Amino acid sequence: MTAESPTPSGRRTSRLILLAWAVIIAGALVWQFRAPPVKPPPPGWRVWKGIGSIPGIAVTGKGVFAGGSKGLFLIEPGGSARQVAIPGMDGRGMVYSVVATRDGSVWVGHDKGLSVMRGSTWTTLTSDDGLPRGAVRAIAPTRDGNIWIGSDNGAARLPASGPWDRSSITVVTGRDGLLNSAVSALLEDGEGGMWFGNYVSHKGGLTRLREKSSWRWTVRDGLPHPNITSLLLDREGRVWAGCGFLDRGGAVVFGRSSGDWRLERTIPSGELAGAKVRSLFQDSAGRVWLGSEQDGIAVRLGNRTLRVVTTDDGLASQEVLSAAEAPDRSLWLGTSDGVNRIGPDALSTLFPR
Repeated sequence: MTAESPTPSGRRTSRLILLAWAVIIAGALVWQFRAPPVKPPPPGWRVWKGIGSIPGIAVTGKGVFAGGSKGLFLIEPGGSARQVAIPGMDGRGMVYSVVATRDGSVWVGHDKGLSVMRGSTWTTLTSDDGLPRGAVRAIAPTRDGNIWIGSDNGAARLPASGPWDRSSITVVTGRDGLLNSAVSALLEDGEGGMWFGNYVSHKGGLTRLREKSSWRWTVRDGLPHPNITSLLLDREGRVWAGCGFLDRGGAVVFGRSSGDWRLERTIPSGELAGAKVRSLFQDSAGRVWLGSEQDGIAVRLGNRTLRVVTTDDGLASQEVLSAAEAPDRSLWLGTSDGVNRIGPDALSTLFPR
């Protein structure tokens, strides 16, 4: 008895059956691994994604400048986000800080140095012009008309109006009283003292300089963690410091006591969104926003936390890196995955009186 070969029609039927099964299996895989549906933002919220993580954000008359892992963007009043080219930066270099000053200038700290935009004209400064070497990670205007920048290898003071050269730029490092020459956060207090935070494990902490005097705080003095991420001067003249790394950290508040600055209190960990405090901001209503590394943002008023805002409420990401407020009292948040705008009505919904 010999075996019979399949007929042409039988072979076609087999191929059709295999093709049908392949389509079914492919459909099942697509269904299993399909992207989750995009949740629309709540009423009064807007979100801009695809522009990277945003550690620097500033509100200006031209719109909102947002800088981060994909360079600098301008979110225009109409709502569109366009990339802004910065002379001296290669492609989409990393932006760490964005500050707008009263004269309309926009200051941008990035991995190549410092860039200043006045009108439509850019000026870029690097170590060749007298700045410390390395990326500029923090920018702080002062009341006397100067600008301080913090870099990987020291801080520098320069006149806000220029001209900028080695004779007009003063560099401060560990040799001049800083706890560490790497400066990641800057702040001027109400007395004209400058605060410098650094993000150096085991050797980190805070330095305050005023004239020829210096004060220092480390974990030995009560800081929850040596890595300083952010600084805030609140309405009462107190200085807040956020710190941490991964799942450790916290926030502390400094105040004047008996003519000196002292660490007044540590915010309890249970009143924070997450252990590491990534950013600090106080809005016009007096609320203090404490962004976390991966748990949303805690909002405090007085001595209590009102609530923790997360992606369930509309955040673009659980990590909040920066914040700014517009003249209409809308709040702008820079996250690790884009920008949020929370309108005044939406804020009223979040925090009913």
